Formats: sequence, structure tokens, C-alpha cells
Amino acid sequence: MNSIESITLNGVTFRALNKWKQGNYIHISFSSTDKKGETLNLCAYKSRSEMGFWREFVLSEGLTPAYYKGALIPITKEMGLPTHQYPQNGRSFITGVDYLQMTFIHLELQKYFNANLERLKEVDTYLEFKKYMDPWNPNNPKDRPRNDSEKEQYKFVKGIKTHINDAYRQEQIEPFHSYAKDLHNRCGIAMNTRDSRLLKFSKSVQAAFPSPEDPVLVYKDYKFLDNSPPDSTTLTGDIYKIKLGSVVIPAPVFWSPPPLSPTMFHQPMRNSHKDVILYFMKYNLDVESTSGTAPLKLKNKFIPILLTTTDNITPYGLYSKYILAGNYICKVLDYTKQCLNNNLKCTSIYSYIGGIYNKVYPYNHPKVLALIQASPEMGGKRSTKVYRRRHKARRTLRNNKGF
Repeated sequence: MNSIESITLNGVTFRALNKWKQGNYIHISFSSTDKKGETLNLCAYKSRSEMGFWREFVLSEGLTPAYYKGALIPITKEMGLPTHQYPQNGRSFITGVDYLQMTFIHLELQKYFNANLERLKEVDTYLEFKKYMDPWNPNNPKDRPRNDSEKEQYKFVKGIKTHINDAYRQEQIEPFHSYAKDLHNRCGIAMNTRDSRLLKFSKSVQAAFPSPEDPVLVYKDYKFLDNSPPDSTTLTGDIYKIKLGSVVIPAPVFWSPPPLSPTMFHQPMRNSHKDVILYFMKYNLDVESTSGTAPLKLKNKFIPILLTTTDNITPYGLYSKYILAGNYICKVLDYTKQCLNNNLKCTSIYSYIGGIYNKVYPYNHPKVLALIQASPEMGGKRSTKVYRRRHKARRTLRNNKGF
């Protein structure tokens, strides 16, 4: 099979190497080479509950390896979280500070993976799977690395986890940060007040960013098909980015000694500005199951994907920055055990939680709603406001060119 051409993003060159399956999950092994010529061999898996988006793959520690989603946060009874959030083994944790965004593969790299998936050679699962597994159990003090190879393997796996958890990638921007700090507002936490809290927070976002720019299409005709008996899930959609606004980041205050001479000029640090960029998808969804659940057919719904301040990519294939935002960034489906009773169970293991976002800002803003009016299901009609703005831009262009 022909070698897959590489793609270079922000000076980092990525190349898809092969594909393999583990249960119902598809994986892609890939390499990245930075500007210094340093190469990493990495892997991503296709998330089923997140409608086929690729996520960084590495396994958690312990006797039973699991897909790693960030460092564990201990849960205490004082937190007041639902009792079913506690694992059955007696230990209780929340997975990751923001497990959706911290492992989310950059969208341009996702396009590259999806475009080349069918052409990739499928390889032995076991050989690939064990590359991303800790070579010994860190919870067992008697278990120690047996040789240099195991030491290197442990270092490699830890390096991926360290990057996923890198606090430097986390943007603490208001009003999102204060909302995300409350563990009750995390994605995957099924508090009875979840929806009302999110809708209240949505008004805070609207107040902070009342004038978003026009949405920009960045991924047309995104598709996801998952036939994993007894369930069948089909999603089609378009992915957009929208600049909600900008924030001012105050310059850090440092003590500095006085100038050595009166002629020396002390230059103070300046405040910086950061854009708040939201990626979201307008989607259609069809879910059927032979497990006894009713079919689910939805059109022209919105779901958030990522909240960031930059489009830069890291050598690990992740966004270099993401804004901590709690369940303001969440999924279409979630495990039923992590859902509310009023969330519609639509597969053998998942329930639909995405409906709340149609009431959340900015998906209720006219600039976003215009995307529905322009969709084929609505006859391709454009909103008058969008049409006039585009018509004015064309007229100005003609006048400038003397047409």
C-alpha cells in the first residue's frame, strides 16, 4: 500500500502510519516531526460518544488499562456529587480537568486522518496496543521495571500524559473559569440542576460577548457512521468557528529594582489581548437500536466542540490552548449512567444530552440561527441580514474595481 503523504501544520509535520481496531474503536498511529527534527510516534482513537472525533490515545495506569482522559481528581463526599459518580471499586475520582478538550485532536489533523483512513494499512492490534501501555503497575510497590526497555516505555507513556495534563495549555478566562471551577458544572456530572445552571451561565457568556463575529465554515460535510450492534448511529454536519470576542489579560506585576542610573529607562509590561474562539457543529443525527430504545432522528441541531484562543497545534497533535469551560463544552451523547432521567436513552449504552445546547448562547444568536435558514432542509434560504451584508460587500468590491 502506498505511503500516505504528510501534512505540515504550524511547522510540525504529521504522517499517518497505519490503523488498527480495539473492540468497537478505530485507532490511527501517526508520527510528528517538529522544527528541530525531533520525531514522536503517537496514536489517536475515534470517539463513539463524541460522534467520531479523534482523541489522543494512551492508556491509564493500573491492572485494568483504560483509555486515558486526564489526571484523576479525587471526589469527596463534601463535594455533594451524585452517588452513582463513584466507581464500584471503592475509589472515587473525576477524570481530567476537562477531558473533552485536553485530548481533542486538532481539526486540521482530524480532516487529514479522515481523508486517509481508508487508504491506511490495518495492522496487528496487540503490537500497537501495548506500545501505549505502562510496562508495570505503579500501584504495586513490588512491581518494578525489569530492563532499560521498560524504563523507556514508561518514560514514553508518561510523556504523553504529561502533555495532556499540561497546565500551560489551559486558559483561565472569565466567565468560563469560575463556572468550570465548580465540579458540579463538569461534563459527565449528572446533577439535577445541570441544565438550569448551564442556561444561567449562558446569559453570563452573552453579557460578556454580546457581539460575536459571523460564523466561518471550517469543515464541510463532516460524517460519522457507527454500526456497533445492537446500535446504529449516523451523523452528518458542518463545523464552524466563531469569534465570540476578545479579552484583556492584565500584565503580571513583578517587583523590579530601581534603574542603576537616571538615564536608564524602565519599560513596563503591557496588557495582552486574546481572542475567544468557539468551534461548534450544526448536525443531523439518526440513531437506531435493537436494544428496545426508540429511534432518534434530529435535524439542524448545534453542539459545541472546542473553546480556544489560538489555532496553533502541538507536536502531539493537540490544540496548544483550550479554555476551561465545564459543560459549556460537552457532547451529543453520553453514557446513560452519567445522564439525567429525562435524557433520552437512544442506544444500549448512550443517552442523548445535546438538546440543551439549542437554548445556549451563541447557538440562539441570529448569526448562528441563519445557518439553519441556509441549510438544504430549509430550502437553502438565507436570512435577509446575512444576504444584505454579503450583497453590500460584493457591491463595494465591484465599485472598487470599476465594474
